[in-house]
Amino acid sequence: MLISLLAGASGALVEAYRFHKAEGAIGRITAGWRAEKRVGRSLKSVSAEIVLHGAVIGRSGDCDHLVLGPYAAVVETKHGRGFVSIKDGSLSIRGRRLPRDPIAQAKGQARLAGELFNLRVSAVLCIAEMSNPPFLFDGVYICNSSDVNEVIASLPAIMRPGEALRCVSKINKY
Repeated sequence: MLISLLAGASGALVEAYRFHKAEGAIGRITAGWRAEKRVGRSLKSVSAEIVLHGAVIGRSGDCDHLVLGPYAAVVETKHGRGFVSIKDGSLSIRGRRLPRDPIAQAKGQARLAGELFNLRVSAVLCIAEMSNPPFLFDGVYICNSSDVNEVIASLPAIMRPGEALRCVSKINKY
């Protein structure tokens, strides 16, 4: 009887741990989704021909936001609040290093889009609630959701009118 009681209790602990891990993952996914929605709302007023959300470029995932005409930019969105800095080549928010490498992710998506469109596509990393002014690091513009339109407007105009539609037609081939 004691053995089955212990086995049941340990099983319950394992399930509680799994639930806790799943709950944490759901919280991170929800925070990321909210950040993407926030940046998407900001991009509604950007002066661009086309803004796509969740555009699939190649086989390595989606671009959170793709801004086309007269500029070409991939906007990778991360949730986070506070002062953003670079420490030992890695991005940190309030002193905590971000998991994975969002700078490499933004650069990779911009490279893939550039290859697909045969254009130089800029990489923008938007940390939704970053408290410091925008800055450039390793070729990636880093900003918050309030500054993203200003950052994109500062990019070089590299597309002629109507060229954005040509780019979108290439995305639909995947």
